[in-house]
Amino acid sequence: MDQTLAEIPPETQFWNDALYKAILEAGLHAVTALHDENLVHADLKPDNILISDINSPEPTVKIGDLGAAVEHGFNEYQVQPYAMRAPEVWQGYRCTHRSEV
Repeated sequence: MDQTLAEIPPETQFWNDALYKAILEAGLHAVTALHDENLVHADLKPDNILISDINSPEPTVKIGDLGAAVEHGFNEYQVQPYAMRAPEVWQGYRCTHRSEV
């Protein structure tokens, strides 16, 4: 993969409908696949969205860093990074599939 979403300058992202579509499709596919296995990624953030061929009609997007994936209902407060932590996790509730959104 060429870069992460965090590395792409905002002006490059604007008006790139193909990129938006690829990110949404890859993200939804990855989260669904993990949920089918009763897992929560727990670390979805721009640094973990890997992108190639950004200027092509069909950019390649993959979700990386599955090392923080945990079982649905995992009850460790520190499972998600601070900036990406779901409100319910901040409040002490278990990390569930809702924590991904």
